[in-house]
Amino acid sequence: MGMKKLRVALLVITGSLMTLFGFMMFFAKSQPVNFEEGDLAAPTPMVEKFSGNYSGANDLLDEMTLDEKIGQLLFVRVPQENIIRDINAYHFGGYILFGRDIEGQTLESIKNKISRWQETAEIDMFIGIDEEGGEVSRLSYAGLADYGSPRELYLQGGFELLEQVEQEKASTLKELGINVNFAPVVDVCGDEEAYIFNRSFSGDPEQVAEFAKRVVKIYQDANISATLKHFPGYAKNVDTHFDLARDERSKDEILASDAIPFVAGIEAGADFVMTAHNIMTTIDAENPASMSKTVHQILTQDLNFSGISITDDLSMAAISEFYEGQYSATVQAVLAGHNMLIVTDYVTAFNEIKQAVTDGVISESQIDYILVPVLALKIQKGLIK
Repeated sequence: MGMKKLRVALLVITGSLMTLFGFMMFFAKSQPVNFEEGDLAAPTPMVEKFSGNYSGANDLLDEMTLDEKIGQLLFVRVPQENIIRDINAYHFGGYILFGRDIEGQTLESIKNKISRWQETAEIDMFIGIDEEGGEVSRLSYAGLADYGSPRELYLQGGFELLEQVEQEKASTLKELGINVNFAPVVDVCGDEEAYIFNRSFSGDPEQVAEFAKRVVKIYQDANISATLKHFPGYAKNVDTHFDLARDERSKDEILASDAIPFVAGIEAGADFVMTAHNIMTTIDAENPASMSKTVHQILTQDLNFSGISITDDLSMAAISEFYEGQYSATVQAVLAGHNMLIVTDYVTAFNEIKQAVTDGVISESQIDYILVPVLALKIQKGLIK
């Protein structure tokens, strides 16, 4: 009888240990993979936006090669050659459409082109576009629509007209197969002489915050990822497409004003935040915001953002002509903690990141860590079956 009780006790203990082990494995798969200590920015909070799909993302990572992982970090300007071939040669995370890619085309021809890209991709891509309205309206190149700027629409008909137009845009983008809009612009700007003025909504942070909430909801409800830009705020800075911008404002000033619309948009569910190339001299005097670990930490820790942090286009002059760092811009952006990089020269970007892994500057576990939310969002959006 004593031996029988002992067997039962052993079975109970064994069962309990197996249950505990299974729980631990499930919990581990539900978190971002650990990263090795080094130059990577501190991790984001563990209560994360896409954590429900972290298990599937980590399972996928276990099967991916280093080349596939590096490719998924790249959100690439649609090339003029090898558009189809290089989708899987470099395993792109996404394609971003510019005016040249849709000029003179019809809704149906654009839709068919995007469909062919997705049929080719081993992992469906994010398909992005800058459809802000006003000065930046890519769909106008195809004659599909020429939307007014949010500022103009609000002055004409308040939020009612603005939301109506944004819903029309979301419907068109969804029909085309575009799943990421690099909008809304939530920079706070009331200076008519400033570069960003015509693309901004208002100089009142609270009014921009209300705009951000409403627009983000429209796109997220349509299963199109909204992108808040340009963190931490352009303000009166020069156009970084052509020049280097230095911003003297402090972190406290940013949090008290420009960060307010970003917080509102994050709380409304925005999937992406795009960082600017402005150098915030009192925060990080050496690196543009898009390459700064400190600025990235403000976004992830102070603003509690755990979605996809993406750089502005790394081909812009502020980076391609003026940036001088210890590492290349692409490598530094990864080290800063960004999940994706917008690039034009994807061959160079891919090779620079891969060489950095070979040299031990970036560890593969660091790439895994920043890639988990990217894959998790793709699973959530149905881009990974």
